[in-house]
This record gives sequence, structure tokens and C-alpha cells, in this order.
Amino acid sequence: MAYFLAIDGGQSKTLAIIADETGRILGRGTGGLSNHLHQPGAVERCRQSMQQAIGEAAAQAGFDLQTTGFAAVGLGLTGVSPVVPELVKRMVRAEIVVMEGDAVTTWLAATRGAPGAIVIAGTGSIALAQNEAGERAVAGGWGFVMGDEGSGYWTAREALAAACRALDGRGKPTVLQTLLPSAAGLADLREIHAQIYSGKWDRRDIARLAKNVCEAAVLGDAVALSIMQTAARELAAAAIAVLRKTGMDENGRVWGAGGLFESELVLNLVREKIELVLPGVSVQKSTTRPLSDHFSLRTGRSGCP
Repeated sequence: MAYFLAIDGGQSKTLAIIADETGRILGRGTGGLSNHLHQPGAVERCRQSMQQAIGEAAAQAGFDLQTTGFAAVGLGLTGVSPVVPELVKRMVRAEIVVMEGDAVTTWLAATRGAPGAIVIAGTGSIALAQNEAGERAVAGGWGFVMGDEGSGYWTAREALAAACRALDGRGKPTVLQTLLPSAAGLADLREIHAQIYSGKWDRRDIARLAKNVCEAAVLGDAVALSIMQTAARELAAAAIAVLRKTGMDENGRVWGAGGLFESELVLNLVREKIELVLPGVSVQKSTTRPLSDHFSLRTGRSGCP
């Protein structure tokens, strides 16, 4: 019997799954974030995250990693680095270790390798397309400082800024100024401010508020809806860019993936904006279960991520 190890490493968490050659899942494990390897201490952080996720999966599968090897290890990472396969090779015995960016693995999962584009809106955002000739194009993926427009982090940050303007009297009134603190279990925006600037919250904690922005938009809050409209416009622009670069702008297909696309509102807004520019393109949500589904980590409810 051949065994396989799949690892999804990103800005929020690291997930590992062990399966056999029939596709039966034998073990699952989780660890911390495993990207931004250029930061001080990040390589060791990545090593610990990978080790924890792999170790948990192996324990659940009843594997001794010293004696049980894998036919292949597949790595899907938000930050592709040759460092990561080397770390993994020290942890497991494997005949093959393959690494791709998480945009590629998400594209493969949605399209099964058929020509088309994926636009991802999770903690960060990126779009990727590949045509029949195997030519690829990418838009976005520049990170939270230089980009990530339309992502969960970007959406939540815009909402927090709008809520602060409303509280100050500098902006339009919005339910976000009370909804966001309440969703976080805090009293008010000043307590959120303290969590962020004390370092107790990171980008993942901020991004989790995106689902509440979506909820406010669905309920008709004008400020929240404007933010979601802008997020959809940015995601649509990224998808349009990669379709044009790969020559699939006449009758291409786009799949949406990531937390924000759990919202029918976001999916419909992105579809509307893409089809307005490229009427021959079809847009749908990726129906392939992401690795995180196996860990019961999805938080979708009431049509929101």
C-alpha cells in the first residue's frame, strides 16, 4: 500500500493530511503559520508548524515516521521557498517531494487541470490562470502591505477604518462600529485598537472580521455594502487580468475560492463585474472541498464566510 502526505501551508495555519492510494484519509494534523520565510525566526517557525501538523497526522494514522515512508509529499504554500521541501525531507521519508504555490493547488483542485482561472480571497488574495498550452499568469499575491485587495484582511481593515470614521463623526454611520467589537467579544472599537496595537492580534485575527462585514452588507448596511462592492471589483480585476494574459478573455472560466467566496453576495458581485467586462466568461464557486474542510475549520453561516 502506498501512502501520501499533503501539506497546505499559509498565512493562517498549516494543515497536513495522510492518505492511502485509494484516497482514504488516515490522519490529519494542524500547525501554525508557515509563510513569510524572510522574516527573522520565520524558518524555525515554519519548521515547528510543519512538524506539529505532520506529527499530529502521523499519530492519528498510527504511523512511525522513522519506519513508514510516503510515495509522495505534496506541498501547497502561500510562500514558495526551496527551504520548505528541505525541512520536510528531514521530517519524513519520501520518494518524491513536490512544491507549488497555493494558488496553483487551488486552481488544480477547482479545474482538475482544465484551462481556466482561479481567484482566491482568503486572508490574502491572488488570481491565477492557465490556458490549454500550459501558459500561466498571476495577478495579486503582493501581500498585505503592497496589495491583497479584496482579501479577508483587506476587507476587515477597510471596515475597521470606516467604523472608526463613523465613531469620530468623520464618516457615514454604520452598524460596523458596534458589530465588529461585538463579534470579537469586545466592548468597543478602542478595545479592538488595543488588541491590534499591543500585538495581541495579527492579520489572521483581523481577517476573521470579514465575515461580519459581509453579514452587515447582506443586512443592508450601506457602508459595509460599499466595502464589499470594492472588494468584488478588485477580485474581478485580478481575474480579468489573468484571463487576458492567457488569451481566455472571450470564453474562459473563473472559479472563486477562499473564505469570502462562501458568501453568495461576494460571488454574485464578482460575477457581475467580470461579466460586465467579459460577457463570454463564466464565473462560479469552486466546489472542491479544500484541505481545511477536513479539519472542520470552515465558519460559513447565513451566506457569509
